[in-house]
Amino acid sequence: IFKPGHLEAHLAKVRRLLEEASHRVMDSKASSQAETFFSNLIPAIAWQESCFRQFIVKEGKLTVLRSYNGTSVGLMQINERVWRGIYNAHALKWDIHYNAQAGCEIAHLYLKRYAWAKYEDSLETDTLARLVYALYNGGPSQLSRFMKRHQANDYFRSDKLFYEKYLWVVKGAWKNLRRCLVGG
Repeated sequence: IFKPGHLEAHLAKVRRLLEEASHRVMDSKASSQAETFFSNLIPAIAWQESCFRQFIVKEGKLTVLRSYNGTSVGLMQINERVWRGIYNAHALKWDIHYNAQAGCEIAHLYLKRYAWAKYEDSLETDTLARLVYALYNGGPSQLSRFMKRHQANDYFRSDKLFYEKYLWVVKGAWKNLRRCLVGG
């Protein structure tokens, strides 16, 4: 749980957790370029989805962070209905390591099965990251929908917000995490 005044410690713990999970998921035969891409993608997703939080305190009680519509949980905001039967719902809520691992597996699935399968190496890295996030956020139907938005330069707000976080991760602008955790 994030405690005010402990931003650096919280950031270090969550970054380490995400780095370990992304390395476990990434194919051992992947190029260093692909591994670097994935290790930038994962914290950007977690930043956009949860501001690096698994839990919040609500009415004095520790509770899992839920999406605005109550369907997704935790650090990586895993949709409980979409992924039921594949991931353990209790662990997604109460085990940040399990949630991070599941999020990495889902992102890798979308990257490999959809983005790379359709576009191979034809997309710029930034566009690939934005596409994988659109898939992560909205499912496989976003493959062609995102590319239409991209071609028209008419992005959803979520596309823009994710891209901002992705660029911060790539540039190492971790101080910007303060904006969503403590304000300002």
